[in-house]
Amino acid sequence: MKKWTGRLRQLTGGQQQEQQEQLPTAPSPHVDRADEPDNEGWQYINHVRTKLDKLVEDFAKGRVNRAQFEELYAHYQDERKIVERLMTSRPSSDAWRLVVTEGQSVNIRRRLAARVLGYAVYANQDETPLRVYGEFSSLDEKWISPLLGRVRSDKLFTVGSFDTGSEGASCLCAVSGQFTILLVLFTNEPARVQLQSLEDLHSHFERANSRILSRYAQPQNKPTQTEDLVFPYAAVFE
Repeated sequence: MKKWTGRLRQLTGGQQQEQQEQLPTAPSPHVDRADEPDNEGWQYINHVRTKLDKLVEDFAKGRVNRAQFEELYAHYQDERKIVERLMTSRPSSDAWRLVVTEGQSVNIRRRLAARVLGYAVYANQDETPLRVYGEFSSLDEKWISPLLGRVRSDKLFTVGSFDTGSEGASCLCAVSGQFTILLVLFTNEPARVQLQSLEDLHSHFERANSRILSRYAQPQNKPTQTEDLVFPYAAVFE
C-alpha cells in the first residue's frame, strides 16, 4: 500500500497529493473514538470491550465458572455487534440504546453460579459417613465406594456432571484429607476459587477435629459417634 501511494504522488504532483490527503476516510467501528463529542454509542462499545477483557481475566483467575464465562462472553459479543451495526448504519440515531441490557450480565452471573445441593464427609479408614446433608443423601450408594477409592489418590478434583434426578445436571467435587474425604454436590461446575474454598473448609474440619479423627484412623476404633465433631461446612452450606 505504501509503495502504491508513493508512486501515485510521483505521477500526480504536490497539488493532487494535498487533495488526496484531505479526503475523508470512512470510520471503522472498531476504532477507539470515545473522546469524540456526542458519541455515546461508540463509548458504550468501548465499555463492552472493557467488560470482555475483565471477563477473560476473571475466568483466568478462577473468579467465574465455565458456564458463566461462556454465556457472558456470548452476551457481550452479541451486544457489541448489534450496537456497532446500528452506529455504523444510523450514526445520528439513539436506536442503539434499545439493545443495551446492563443488568442482564448480573442475572447471568447469578443464574449460573454454582450452588451447593448437598455434601458428605467419609472416614478414610472404612468409608463410614460422618455427615450427609442435602440432596447428597439421594445419590445411589453403589458407586460411592469406588469413587472414594479414586479420591484417595487425589488431593482435589472434579468428578464430573451427571443427572441426579433433580432439575438440570449436577457436578460432584471432592477433597481428600489425611483422615477423611469431602464430597460436595453442586448445581454445575464451580469456579476455581470455590474449589479452593473447599480445600480450606476441609483443612479446617480436620485440624479442628484432629484429636478425635486420629483415633478414628486406628483400625480398632471405628467411628460410631459424631456428636463430638464440629463441622465448619454447616456455616457455609447449610
